[in-house]
Amino acid sequence: MRKPNRTDPIEIQIEKAVRSCYGKILSQLTYHFKSLDLAEEALQEATISAIRSWQEQGIIANPEGWLFITAKRKAIDIIRKNQSHTKKQQNLTQFNEAIGNGAFDNEDIEKSLQDRRLELIFTCCHPALDTASQVALTLNTICGFSTDEIAKAFLLKHPTMAQRLVRAKQKIKKNNIPYQIPQSDQLEQRLSGVLGVIYLIFNEAYYSKGSQYLSSKPLAKEAMHLAKLVDQQLPHRSELLGLQALMAFNYARFNARIDKFGRSIKLKEQNRNLWQTKWIDQGNYYLASAVALRRLGPYQIQAAISAVHSTSKTFEQTDWLQIYGLYQKLIQYQSSPIIQLNAAIALAYTNKLEEALKLIERLEQVGQLSQYHLLFVAKAFCLKQLGKVEQSKKAMNYAIELSDNQFQKDYFQKELEDWF
Repeated sequence: MRKPNRTDPIEIQIEKAVRSCYGKILSQLTYHFKSLDLAEEALQEATISAIRSWQEQGIIANPEGWLFITAKRKAIDIIRKNQSHTKKQQNLTQFNEAIGNGAFDNEDIEKSLQDRRLELIFTCCHPALDTASQVALTLNTICGFSTDEIAKAFLLKHPTMAQRLVRAKQKIKKNNIPYQIPQSDQLEQRLSGVLGVIYLIFNEAYYSKGSQYLSSKPLAKEAMHLAKLVDQQLPHRSELLGLQALMAFNYARFNARIDKFGRSIKLKEQNRNLWQTKWIDQGNYYLASAVALRRLGPYQIQAAISAVHSTSKTFEQTDWLQIYGLYQKLIQYQSSPIIQLNAAIALAYTNKLEEALKLIERLEQVGQLSQYHLLFVAKAFCLKQLGKVEQSKKAMNYAIELSDNQFQKDYFQKELEDWF
């Protein structure tokens, strides 16, 4: 578990400590009590107790163990007070026998909680739920993301996402969806939803929209670890290998994409000597293994795009035409506005600026990306290259206005000053 940085304000230290172990504790409570509602209520009360205690005394050496024991006791109190939980007394007895009343060290916590997250993620990805709800619910339960953070990841309004989460949890309860890993004959059809969840978790780690922190390596590792857990259940699946390749290529660039002040460094200016060769090699291995299975899919194509970036010696030597071609292939599988925007950006780097600008403006007019800051960064770049200075400035200023991350706002402002 990642330890809080003692130089951070105590509120941020507590937030990091709770978030780093939220999914592990919630999944363990849910597994043993057979109730997501009870587990969430108990963990919420434990978190409130932690805030009160740690603000006065500081965060203890093992916050994960403290939260786990406290949440267990809160759940017991809730069961005793609520007669509707009397049927769960047997589960309570079994749970007490399993975990005892002693203290927990980090190693015990890791052993007891790690696999339970996989069981909960399969619950959240049950086919009774729509895909968007699967992803949102897993981010909320496994990773502890707030409703607002998930809404931003989906480019939706807060109330819309809140309703989605409530409906998803109600459906789990109403349909008696089990908290377990599916049998082998069911795993294959459940894989797509799980991969989608893992992919969004990694994206949230690689570029966090809902936090002042621009990236989170520990969370990215969590996503990669979840992929490995799934791989143990479903080995030699091309899209799972493709996703692992994609994450490995991106993780290789983690150390080069953020400066010492926490600001983003664009790909063109990154020190490629900081790119981790071992992760690029790992990505190449996963991608080659996936391609060998001859079952092409979107994760493999995205991994191939990332491979072109990762193996280019310089930004100028990047084969943008190949990347544009791969995006065109990807659109055949996933014709989302974001993918179309990325394809337009790749096209712009092939010096087909007018054509790229038309694609970007078409996406802006459609409306779904009309409030997406990166669309206006791309638009500003094309306009600048075409010599349309005032229009370019206007687009970049609008991108700054739309961005909800202060580090990113500063970066875009510097970019604007450098351009003009």
